[in-house]
Amino acid sequence: ASLPTRAFLHNRPLPGHTVFAPKGIEDPIATRYNVVRVPTWILIDGAGKIVDQYFASSLPILRQHLTFLLREDSDPASPLTR
Repeated sequence: ASLPTRAFLHNRPLPGHTVFAPKGIEDPIATRYNVVRVPTWILIDGAGKIVDQYFASSLPILRQHLTFLLREDSDPASPLTR
């Protein structure tokens, strides 16, 4: 990852798993998940299904979506509540 990216992530830890695509949108992992702009956050449910994609400018929307999903999911055994 580039120095600015590492600095950003160091100062603002993000929940979940972080994957770097060294070749940007041309990287195989970016192609696999149809990433068209970086950084992109991809919300994946417990079954491995992509729920939605969020660009960096959409982080507040991602937070709202997660809050909604966590409220909706009352099962304590759910991966969303861990």
